[in-house]
Amino acid sequence: YDDAWEGGQDKVELWEMHIDWLDENNSFLSGPAEISGAPFELTLCDGALFSCLAQPNGVRLDALQDIILHRAPYLNFGSFESILMLFAVDADGNNRAGLRWMELRRAGGAWELHQEGTFAPDDGLHRFAGSIAMDYGGNIMMAYTVTGPDKAPSLRFTGRRAADLPGIMTVEEYEFASGLSSQSSNRWGDYAAMSVDPGNGKDFWFTGEYMKGNDNWGTRIMKAHLRRDSTDAGPRALLRPEDSAFLTDAEPVQVSIRNYGLKPVAGLVAGYRVDGGPVTADTITETIPTQAEYLHTFSSTASLQDLGPHSFLVFTSLEGDSAWFNDTLRAAVIQLPRRDVSVTDIKGLDGTICDSFLLAGISLANAGADSLFSAEISYRLNDGPAQQASWTGSLAPGERESVSVMLGPLNDGPNTFSATASLPNGLADENPANNNREETFTAFPNGETAVLQLLTDDYPEETSWELRDESGALLFSGGPYAEALVLAEERVCLPPACYVLTLFDSFGDGLAGMSLGSFQILDDEGRVLARLENINFGNEIDLEFCLPFRCFLQLSAVVDNESAAGAADGSIILGLENGLPPFSYSIDGGNTFQSDPVFEGLAAGTYPAVVRDANQCQADTLLEVGSCNLLASAEVTNVVEPGQGEGKIVVEVTGGLGPYAYSIDGLNFQDGNVFSGLEAGEYEVTIRDGGTGCETVLQVAVDLAVNTAEVQFFGRQVKAFPNPTGGYLRVEVRGAGKRPFLPLRILDGRGRVVRHGRLATFGETSRGVVSLYGLPAGTYYLQFLDEAFGGLYPLLLQD
Repeated sequence: YDDAWEGGQDKVELWEMHIDWLDENNSFLSGPAEISGAPFELTLCDGALFSCLAQPNGVRLDALQDIILHRAPYLNFGSFESILMLFAVDADGNNRAGLRWMELRRAGGAWELHQEGTFAPDDGLHRFAGSIAMDYGGNIMMAYTVTGPDKAPSLRFTGRRAADLPGIMTVEEYEFASGLSSQSSNRWGDYAAMSVDPGNGKDFWFTGEYMKGNDNWGTRIMKAHLRRDSTDAGPRALLRPEDSAFLTDAEPVQVSIRNYGLKPVAGLVAGYRVDGGPVTADTITETIPTQAEYLHTFSSTASLQDLGPHSFLVFTSLEGDSAWFNDTLRAAVIQLPRRDVSVTDIKGLDGTICDSFLLAGISLANAGADSLFSAEISYRLNDGPAQQASWTGSLAPGERESVSVMLGPLNDGPNTFSATASLPNGLADENPANNNREETFTAFPNGETAVLQLLTDDYPEETSWELRDESGALLFSGGPYAEALVLAEERVCLPPACYVLTLFDSFGDGLAGMSLGSFQILDDEGRVLARLENINFGNEIDLEFCLPFRCFLQLSAVVDNESAAGAADGSIILGLENGLPPFSYSIDGGNTFQSDPVFEGLAAGTYPAVVRDANQCQADTLLEVGSCNLLASAEVTNVVEPGQGEGKIVVEVTGGLGPYAYSIDGLNFQDGNVFSGLEAGEYEVTIRDGGTGCETVLQVAVDLAVNTAEVQFFGRQVKAFPNPTGGYLRVEVRGAGKRPFLPLRILDGRGRVVRHGRLATFGETSRGVVSLYGLPAGTYYLQFLDEAFGGLYPLLLQD
């Protein structure tokens, strides 16, 4: 907060938020805590725009004023917490940008200002768009943009060591990315970021924007760390004692101490404490050379005979050592049990069990230091009585063995199984915490097994699936897959019922890669429950099946009307899913069947279609072949002023032979497709095709409007061009409504789907490009997956 805004005092406001994801009533927001320091002036650019920092080409750069720059890094050093922040300020009262940095600290109480400073050397340059961070030793580095009337935007850094005087950046400023040209706009450097490598706590990483040559901007990634301190030593490792089952109440304690600094050290104090007890401290009089290690055995021993882990805190203290992060070491030494038998796992409970009984395996492990020769096992299924078993054998420390037990009868649904081991070698277990294990699993004693077999295509990462019950609840899922052209099989146990498996392809071409995939669902006897027939199914397809087996043949059809009454050139293409080939097709109610799903040369009329598969499953429906394929549309100019006859209807028609006659009253027909001089009202446009004798009717309305430039569209219109084509067509559809996309597919001459696609809707027109590239020359059919656009639209692909 700048006092220039609304008076008061320059300050930073700090808010703290606690979020409890399990209980929102425990979440709270506190603050702001107001922290004041030296006065500052945030305003660099007057007026509504924040672009005022000069560069050589005269274009002013955005100063990024009034905000704390990315990011305010937080560190917890144990004894205190630290937050850094950085923001642009007016460094000299003349709107020259400098960088105010602040460090806040909290040591168990409230947040306070620990140190602050403004970095703005007196060289006339602006410094802004920066980022700051602190390493694990308390050293600080910040990097930023510099610019000026004669200085192209460049990147520099500075910093300070933890032991330096507060408030001063003592590291000499260094330019690591020199600007070679100017930015052509005022946008600049929003994404500068400084961070510290968490792996070593020392390396600073920065990325920011600078200007390359020819007015091109670029980003530079910089890695740096402040060099070693002159005086820096600390514990490297706890060497003794080590984990053992034979620790005593007087264990010698030995540590390795390393001199990390540039100078030899002497007079270092080393200490330790165990389990929060009293501190033992020794003064090391020997001199430790730079980069050397010294092994020190403490003058007092540690009592570790109690079973379990013992926490060691090892520390050093050395005058002049400012690298606090490596002055402490925490380690644990475990008094291991000698007699300890544990249950580490229960095998055979994975997935859903499709039986009334189950052979499970209890994994018994020797977690003690003595060899294990015997143990007692108690196990229980659900609320049944506890069963007892005795184990004998020989397990060395760390070894394990599986003990098989038969479980049953199982409940229908959730089951709980628990196992407990005890009395290793007939004696009390010294660590009973690991003796018991409980697992919950699902069983369907009367269930059926479904075997899902997926042969991946060349792009397995596109394929996934979901299995749901009739209510839509998700039961199982799989994919995406990693290996191409591999048969993946999964067995699932399901109660007797019907289910839907949805197969997904993220690209939209099903399993139709260069090498085709496949998918089927079998029962435990190998009978096909469902099979994918339409390999190129687009983005998703549903396969329905039942357990035990039930016919679930699904019939679909595409009908194309005859072009004129009596022309007898209509067609029907039958399709099906969830059947077992070979398939038979009929359109005369099953009196005659054929293996080809395409029926051509049909007259207008009703056709009872029947399909049958190898399991003798059958599906049927009634199909209607119409006598005309006329498709009519109209553009209507509305009326602005009643009584002036401004309305107009322009009719378009496709799918006939012509010539056409047009009427708007059903009585009087004309050769022209334009009706003008109309008043507002509803009109029934009738179109007659003289070549085929077909007739179609279109309802349109002339409305009152603000101006006559507003044109309304009625009906349906499909254009595909060029047709014939060498591979690509542009498709435009009017009359599809406001839907954002109009899905489509391309069928070959045998009714097989060879392409999927969709048109994007802009305004009242859906348009896009359809590719037949890579298909053999011949006749194909465009089909829209919209009831308003029934029928097929032929496309001719040429060589």
